[in-house]
Amino acid sequence: MILVSLFLGISGIQQKSKIVKITPDALSIVLIAIFFPGMISDFSKLSEFDAETIISILLTIIAIILLFKRPSHLKQSILNFALLKDQAFSAHLLGFLLVQFCSLGKAFMNTVWQFAGAIGTLLTSAIVALSQGGHATSVNTAAGT
Repeated sequence: MILVSLFLGISGIQQKSKIVKITPDALSIVLIAIFFPGMISDFSKLSEFDAETIISILLTIIAIILLFKRPSHLKQSILNFALLKDQAFSAHLLGFLLVQFCSLGKAFMNTVWQFAGAIGTLLTSAIVALSQGGHATSVNTAAGT
């Protein structure tokens, strides 16, 4: 299946513009390294909402603002946010992100339904599933019930 996908991708995707090699700047790489893991970490720690979480959220927001402003000061930037002005590209990106969001939601709901069979009620299973995600436990709380 991977080879079929590779063949379809090579034959179906065409490069419309000339490939330009850029020299990445260190600050952009650092901002990306702060923003993406910070965003993931911030969403997982939102339930705790302590001083550490607030500082982490502020650092992530500062990193994304600087990352958006950075290309205006450079001749060549790592991320080309001008692509988002293209309506067709933005619509396809939005469609992709919505599919990913729905997929994650269904994965969460599957977990809730599995816990509901082991625990008894949907509310209890949702609380168990959310508490396991928030505290990053590897122990299955519903085991043995």
